[in-house]
Amino acid sequence: MRFHVATPRIIAASLLTMLALAACGPKDAPNQDSLTQAQAAGTVTEFKVAEVQMGKAIGADMKVTTAATQFMPRDTIYLSVSTTGVAQDASLMLMVSSVTDPADTLNTVHDNKTISPSGPSVTEFHFAKPAGFKVGKYKAEVFLNGGFADVKEFEVIKGN
Repeated sequence: MRFHVATPRIIAASLLTMLALAACGPKDAPNQDSLTQAQAAGTVTEFKVAEVQMGKAIGADMKVTTAATQFMPRDTIYLSVSTTGVAQDASLMLMVSSVTDPADTLNTVHDNKTISPSGPSVTEFHFAKPAGFKVGKYKAEVFLNGGFADVKEFEVIKGN
């Protein structure tokens, strides 16, 4: 009977391969196996936007603490987007535009965030214009994976 002894090169190559595989992908993102297991267990719900809040301040939990729909031109405006379900590399997009003057591109805002929640989560957006938003009515539209999710309307009023 003859036994084969692994050479140091084979051992080193095997260890490097295992390390490379272990390093692939973010640790906190749900992988396909965990998604499949959760689906089989009946614990996965549809990934969707549950609620959008707008206001003048947010807390440590990323939720709006001071709700508002009227702002001064130089205020920072916060949006909290609550989602439910599980997703990997989901895209949340915010698009702010003027309702008063739809052709006004100087007062538009676009922001994208990629999230990989493994359950209920909150994503925060905030925006401001150093020179101030023009007085008027605006809408903040939220899109999930390219599809419309919600809209919040707000107004910028004259400051004293």
